Formats: sequence, structure tokens, C-alpha cells
Amino acid sequence: MATKVGENVTEDAARFLAEAKSLAAELQRLESESPSAQLYLSLAIEYAATTAPRLEALARAIAQAPEAGRVQMALRRLKRSMVAGPGYPWPAKAAGRLFPGASDLEAECARFQTHPLELQALAVWQLVKEDPGRFTGTITDPAAHTHRIADLRRDRARILTVLAVIKDRLAAQLADIQAVLAQVGG
Repeated sequence: MATKVGENVTEDAARFLAEAKSLAAELQRLESESPSAQLYLSLAIEYAATTAPRLEALARAIAQAPEAGRVQMALRRLKRSMVAGPGYPWPAKAAGRLFPGASDLEAECARFQTHPLELQALAVWQLVKEDPGRFTGTITDPAAHTHRIADLRRDRARILTVLAVIKDRLAAQLADIQAVLAQVGG
């Protein structure tokens, strides 16, 4: 009988360990996902409090202005290295994250009645049109994505609690075995 209980606890432990590993892998995958091109664009537009028609007009104004060098350079920089890159899997919500300490850029942006977050939205808008393959993300519904991660974290917590109980049972059984061995001289 005692062997059967030990086997069940060991089997339970193996089953729950496998489930915990599977959940950890799924969580890691979900936490590393990024938004689809359309979601990235809609978020960048939302964070910049702008619209697609406004971005079109801004693109024309910047392209036609000979004195837009710094703004054009910032736009190229965003398109090249920041937008949809590994350091920026989601659009920035604050301008300081895009150009820390770049008050001169903000002054140049003001000449075009824009701001760094709108430049980010413009860079995203242009990339979505020019190079949509740059956006490899698959998230289309951030709320559902966040909910799925929360569900997996709850499941992981439940499984870790069960594994802690199994560990305690195994420790108690091991202590019993050691006590019996000590009594019988083994």
C-alpha cells in the first residue's frame, strides 16, 4: 500500500512538473510577442493623439520643407532603429523614451506643429506602407492577450501550490523512511 501512495505522489509530481514547464514556455512566448502592424499603428496614433489624414499632411510638409533636416533625421532614426525593433516592441507612450533630452528636436517639431510622439506615429505609418514585413508581431487584441497572460499566471500559481504540497508530502515520506531505517539499523 505505501509503495502505491509513493508512486501516485511521484506520478502527480511528474504530471504537474510537465504542466508547469508547458505553462512557463507558453507564458514566455506570449510575453515576448509584439503587436501586429495595424495594432502598432493604431496605438502609435492613439498615443500621439493624431489621425491618419494628419500624418499624411505632416509627411508632405516635412518632405517639402528644406529646413526640416533635424526632423527628417529623427524620422529616419525612428524608422531605422526604434519602431518595431527589439528595444521598442510596443510604441512609446512618452516622448522622453524616444529622444531623451532632445528639447531642440521639440523646438523643430513645433515649426511643423507636431511633437516627437507624432513623429513616431508618422514613422510607423510610413513603415506600415513601405515595409509591413518589419512588423512581425501577431497581437491584434491587446486586452485578450493580457487576459490570456493573466490566466496562465493564475494557472502557474495554482500548479506551483500543488507542487509545494507534493514536495511536503514527499519530504514527510522521506523522513518516515529515514526514521524506519534508523530503527531497523539500515
